[in-house]
Amino acid sequence: MTMSSPPIQVSVVIPAYNEEKRIQTTLEAITSYLEKKAYSTEVMVVDDGSRDDTAGLVARFAQQHPNIRLLSNPHRGKGYAVKTGMLAARGEFVLQCDADLPVPVEEIDRFVALLKEGYPVVIASREVAGARRIHEPFYRHILGRAFNLLVQLLVIPGVQDTQSGFKAFSREVAYSIFSQVTINGFAYDVEVLFLARNRGFTVVQIPVPYWHHAESKVNPIRDSLSMLARVVGLWWRYRGQRTEPGSGAPSQVLKYNVSSRQVTEQEAAMGMSPKFRQQLEDLLQKMDSPRRRKGAPFTGIPWGLQRLRPSSPGQLMLASFALAVVSLLVKVLLPTLFQWVLVLAALLFALAYITSFMKPGGSYTTRWRGRIIQMPISGEAWWHRLYFWLYGRE
Repeated sequence: MTMSSPPIQVSVVIPAYNEEKRIQTTLEAITSYLEKKAYSTEVMVVDDGSRDDTAGLVARFAQQHPNIRLLSNPHRGKGYAVKTGMLAARGEFVLQCDADLPVPVEEIDRFVALLKEGYPVVIASREVAGARRIHEPFYRHILGRAFNLLVQLLVIPGVQDTQSGFKAFSREVAYSIFSQVTINGFAYDVEVLFLARNRGFTVVQIPVPYWHHAESKVNPIRDSLSMLARVVGLWWRYRGQRTEPGSGAPSQVLKYNVSSRQVTEQEAAMGMSPKFRQQLEDLLQKMDSPRRRKGAPFTGIPWGLQRLRPSSPGQLMLASFALAVVSLLVKVLLPTLFQWVLVLAALLFALAYITSFMKPGGSYTTRWRGRIIQMPISGEAWWHRLYFWLYGRE
């Protein structure tokens, strides 16, 4: 960049792997939109070692559009490609979007506006009020929610959608976060948002329309298992430490209200979202139906199946892993059933993880930013009911 070149205000980073069928359409849509804006921009395509002509198409397109840059990596994963682009970006604000453009390019303005207001991290969400999922298969939605439940329980409470590929950062914040990212695959989003929260950066969630494309590079089974392993590894690595010195106060997780066009109040800093907690309480209330004999112990499991009930969270975790293995064995014979069995295994693992913190005697323990916190559950009857329903004891 020469001394006479105007400063770049917005950088758009696009990771690409074997995207020759749609990368040109995406670049045409983005450049056509950004050329009409008053602020200066650059668009960086980071090729993740594609085996097709993705890099060649981008290089030829860049000859006609000087604001297009091509960066080439060996094939190391989407996370590494995004990290490369974020650290090489020259704009005051840096935005990441996927090569298939699942979020309309017109959403860029809302992200840039919030960054200009001083919010350091702005992410698209398919879950907060006002968001829409378009053409997404039901099973992918279920798998995504099960994954997000584990993410919230393990590392990032309050963030309802970590995997939407549309995120924006101020340049300083992007460098602070991505210079420390270690996950190269699809689970990098979780580490990015974890580091943002741990450094005290406010995260704003914006509802967006999200278009699912059938040619998505994410394998719902193989990649979900890989991402789960990475998330567990992330939790284990940071379970007793902070990433940098500080007071330990959690950062804010905010929502953008579509009707009022304003950022709304802070969510709960720790634990499950109020919506999920209410859903779980409603479910337990239905289980405790009036059909059972008054005064009888709450079991929720028919007498004939009592012997199959696990007696501890550890046994339930083993059962969930065994169920996942069974689902892999029946994948060839019953591919549809395979997906549902895997979802059930994920939900059982989540229940086992939740209840593993509960201790007999009316309390459970949890960990937050390196601190061990003991919470009384004498007033939380639903904890007792959930534990007793699963294991037959308190």
